[in-house]
Amino acid sequence: MISIGIAAYNEENNIGKCLSYLKSQLKELNLLKSSEIIVCLNGCNDKTGKIVKRFKKDSLNKLRIIHARKGKLNAHKKILEKINHKNPVLFCDADVLVPKETILAIIRTFDEDKNAKVVSGYPSTIEPYKTNWYQKIIYYVLNLKRIHPKIEVAKADVSKYHGLKEKDSFIKRSRIYFHGRFFGIKNKDVYKFPKKGSKIRGDDTFLTRVALLKFGPGSIKVLFSSPVYCMPLHSIKDYLKSEYRIRKDIDMIKQEYPEFDEINKNTKMTLNWEYYKTLDIENKVYALLFLILKSYEKYSYILLRRFINLDSIWSYDNKEAIRRFSKK
Repeated sequence: MISIGIAAYNEENNIGKCLSYLKSQLKELNLLKSSEIIVCLNGCNDKTGKIVKRFKKDSLNKLRIIHARKGKLNAHKKILEKINHKNPVLFCDADVLVPKETILAIIRTFDEDKNAKVVSGYPSTIEPYKTNWYQKIIYYVLNLKRIHPKIEVAKADVSKYHGLKEKDSFIKRSRIYFHGRFFGIKNKDVYKFPKKGSKIRGDDTFLTRVALLKFGPGSIKVLFSSPVYCMPLHSIKDYLKSEYRIRKDIDMIKQEYPEFDEINKNTKMTLNWEYYKTLDIENKVYALLFLILKSYEKYSYILLRRFINLDSIWSYDNKEAIRRFSKK
């Protein structure tokens, strides 16, 4: 039995397509009958619940619907409370598409690597139509990391976090944190949550640090060649809001959990200049523009947090719909 948990807040534009695609991929893997999908509605005030109920009635009998307070971590906690096995548990955002190859790769990693406790795919964009040169530049700059997974490496020597058995030169220099779009945990006991009253909101930021501190090197695995399809960022405002959220969460972690200080120092990233040299001229320009934008994001956040309460960046309004889907 494998459980797949989906936290859904106001996802009426996405949830049906996410579930339909997930069902088709599990069916192709012959895992549909041995899997359960748990959708946690956490504070929805749109038609998400009705869509999920209709989907359960029409095509997915092994789908459970539960409820939780608003917040992704609240939803994940409630999902885990409903699971009574020690097998891997997968978590999926309600606005992504996960191909069967990625599902299988994560399951196999747990089977083959005894050290792996948290394994994730890598966010990949669904390329939109670009009607003019400005939209093209915006797309390739804002989504640079999704289009070129190897464009960034850790600033520090992080090879120890990836384990002694790791031989791939890029992986040994890659980020030590996983991506929350679609990830799996070895079993339900791996997932730990912030203490009561915490202002930490992100699942991946906190769980990364808990896993590395508790389980040590090799406990976090990012499968860079296993895509998780999601809508691309399409405006600088969206990019800044996304990055501000991450920085806000890291600030809260630093305040509430000083035991993570050493790990925090090793999460900083920089441009992978070796990979940069392999790009053509056009993509080199996009990479340099991305560096400028990243610097602006960093220093604008430092300035803003001095004068503004940034808690509002974790609001759950203005959900974006998936407009185009990749078919395998």
